[in-house]
Amino acid sequence: MPASRARELNLLLIQPPLPINERHKRIIPLSLTYIASYAREQLPNVNVEILDAQAENLDYDQVCRRVWQTKRDVIGITFWTPQATFAYTLASAIRKLCPNAKTVLGGVHTTIFPEEAAKHADYIIVREGERPFCELLRRLGTGESPDGIPGLGYWSTEEDELKFWPESEFIEDLDELPFPAWDLLKMRYYTTNMHVTGGRRMPVVGSRGCPYNCVYCTSPFLWKRKVRYRDPVKVVDEIEEIGKRFKVNQIHFWDDNLLMVREYIKGLCEEIIRRKLSINWVGLTRASHMVKNQDLMQLMKDSGCIGIEIGIESANPETFDKIDKQESLEDIVTCAKVQSAVGMYPMFTYMAFNPGETLAGYYLQAEFIDKILDGLPWAEHFHPLPYLVYVGQFCTAHPGTNLYSLASSLGIVLCRDWSDYYHHKINFVPDSLLDDVPIRNIKKLRLVDNWICLNAMAGTVYEFYNDHQSDMEHKIRHFRYLKFVRAFFDQCNGKLTIRQIWRELTVYLKMNSDEALRQTAFTSLILGQLGLIRSAIFQKDLDIRPKTINIPIGAAGLIKFEVFRRIGALYDLFGN
Repeated sequence: MPASRARELNLLLIQPPLPINERHKRIIPLSLTYIASYAREQLPNVNVEILDAQAENLDYDQVCRRVWQTKRDVIGITFWTPQATFAYTLASAIRKLCPNAKTVLGGVHTTIFPEEAAKHADYIIVREGERPFCELLRRLGTGESPDGIPGLGYWSTEEDELKFWPESEFIEDLDELPFPAWDLLKMRYYTTNMHVTGGRRMPVVGSRGCPYNCVYCTSPFLWKRKVRYRDPVKVVDEIEEIGKRFKVNQIHFWDDNLLMVREYIKGLCEEIIRRKLSINWVGLTRASHMVKNQDLMQLMKDSGCIGIEIGIESANPETFDKIDKQESLEDIVTCAKVQSAVGMYPMFTYMAFNPGETLAGYYLQAEFIDKILDGLPWAEHFHPLPYLVYVGQFCTAHPGTNLYSLASSLGIVLCRDWSDYYHHKINFVPDSLLDDVPIRNIKKLRLVDNWICLNAMAGTVYEFYNDHQSDMEHKIRHFRYLKFVRAFFDQCNGKLTIRQIWRELTVYLKMNSDEALRQTAFTSLILGQLGLIRSAIFQKDLDIRPKTINIPIGAAGLIKFEVFRRIGALYDLFGN
């Protein structure tokens, strides 16, 4: 049917908030901006709006109100697993709020669980959404049946099953996609600091996919381990456009593996230099690719690269093998050296509670990271904690990963709802840690040791400290955790496993079992890294000595310490 006969469609695209949303950095929803720009280019009869509830920090009622106030013919929602519960509830509400609107679900979780998602909406779209979504919009505008669109599905109530048409090949030439529809976003909300330097940054994606198969990553499932690249010239065109529109000269490349293809990164850097663009940029890659392309470090530095992120995940060789990283710790050391040599800042990401981790491994990891950061200035806008304790993300058995099917045989999974699957909540504790036996390496915890445990917990476990609680609720929670730390340390006698200590403290402190396990695991991590406890069974000959951590200098650190001192005084009065 000719496009001229298509009726006008009003499209609303939604990104839901994340759990404990106020603590998450604001992330531009590139998937929605690409779908929006592609739809506007292909379908002149479609009017598009984006509602980013994550960036605006909207709750459920506020999102429903915004949807109800806006007349829409089609409403699309994209979401990750931790957003699934919100997305499903919202999609069901939309059917009542906007009975004439068609709802479409997409994104990672929809791709992994298409049957589940289809029961909550009119249509689902899996994997790469630009082409199938636009074809659906075209047919809705002309009144044609959507049957047969590759990558689209819907729940057939008559047959009580999912009707689905397998997706076709991915978009081979990514350059056919227009620049993201930035104009549909309220850009004032995206203020997450640039790595190392601070200040505003913008995301750019030059490729899609990764050929590797790390056990904790959904990319192999989503992109089928196939990689496609944009023309470096077009990528730099986008960077230049960002500078003109937003006066932003700091770029964060969101590619899964930026240095995998030598010709691509070389062409990108040379094009930036040729145009004499004054920018700072960072990206993510594997250690082995940086080692292979270390002769390009000066070129990258000259083009504005201030550092490259490398995923350490763990410094325990046994854990490194279990997560199928297919790299060596020696490669990571080399990465730090080659970046530092040209004046770049080596950045490393890491995870806690990977399969195979032990108390000795935590101490080794801290020592390893200390070593590779030795002599470098402290990167305030990269490290989440203002001292040498490394928590990072929490290992999460995300659906769609190999770890998801293995997790229950490797440890205890603490996810009770889809909203639990996010990496700022402890949702998996490995048996290797639970079966370790801690022994004290110091007679009594120092005041600063207690403070570090509390500050690390409040700084990295998002639900521990959030805006929905009053100051009194925060103080009570702090007080109870300090009591837990002291009780845990007292139980580290070299006779009980961490699993046994968890069970003992659950009863003794009258705690919820899951919460007691989370606090047991976290306290083990921090005290283990500080060398305040050590393993009585693993690597007993390791020379572990209690570390001295300096309290952060500055008003914020001193205020936090004073608050802790007062809470500690309350404990001394009433803790027994």
